[in-house]
Amino acid sequence: FWLIRYAFVCPMAVVFLWFSFQPAFEKYVQHCLFALCLAGGLGIEAMIMMAGPPVAYSYYAGIILVVITIFTVIRMKFTWAMACTWLIIFFYEIGSIFIANTPGPVFINNNFFFISASILCMIAGYAIELNSRRRFFANIQLKNARSQLLEMNADLDRRVQERTRELLPVIYGTLSKIPGMIAIVQQSSLFARGIGEGRSIEIEIK
Repeated sequence: FWLIRYAFVCPMAVVFLWFSFQPAFEKYVQHCLFALCLAGGLGIEAMIMMAGPPVAYSYYAGIILVVITIFTVIRMKFTWAMACTWLIIFFYEIGSIFIANTPGPVFINNNFFFISASILCMIAGYAIELNSRRRFFANIQLKNARSQLLEMNADLDRRVQERTRELLPVIYGTLSKIPGMIAIVQQSSLFARGIGEGRSIEIEIK
């Protein structure tokens, strides 16, 4: 048991942990997670086959923990997680029948809980990935809508500033007709901050 844990599974986990800090890890992340989880599941199955009865009849619970980890903790992609889980189940069935010689009632009982838990984990993993994809798509739509809104606001500002500029001659012409009045009409700075910002007209009468 110690040999399987510390000469096979743990060194592989350490190597993948080191590789996770390398630039190329992002490209092979699913491959690494698949290999590590499969190694963990097969390691437990190897211990089951070596333990013999009655330990071999109850040690399958460790495989359930691996399946839970695959679908909920490390967030492996659903297709990769499915393939890894069914491979673990397949090798468990082969080992239980041909190597461990598990009695029929124990075999049926273990498979009921093992496969039921695996199916529930698959449903949970699918739901988690579906919700993650929906949130990602919603964030993309929100980002696009925000960009469109900023463009519309910028276009509206330009139109208002142009209309404001068109009013300057009209207002100046009207005020200049008043005898003895000196009017200074100007548009507020386009670089101003706060209320206005090039959308208002400043009038000074002397």
